[in-house]
Amino acid sequence: MPSEAIVEIDARKRVSLARAGDELSQRYAMSVAGDGTITLTPVVVLTQRELAMLKNPDLMKRIRTGLGQASRGETRPWSEVKRSVEAVSIPVK
Repeated sequence: MPSEAIVEIDARKRVSLARAGDELSQRYAMSVAGDGTITLTPVVVLTQRELAMLKNPDLMKRIRTGLGQASRGETRPWSEVKRSVEAVSIPVK
């Protein structure tokens, strides 16, 4: 639901967003219109690796499966896990 508030800029040219947005939003895309209107849009920033994972349905299925196995206590040695990850072209150290 849209809301409006009058805010003041502090001595360091900052505006508090404590009462704006939701508690989950920590990053915003900012745009400034020709008339001076400032719009902040909540965003989520992903790394290239995270984006590649999300675009790979097979990998996401394997991750969900692995999370289910881990929650049931079904774990494997790191050497096996590393081989599985490397098989889908995501380098690990």
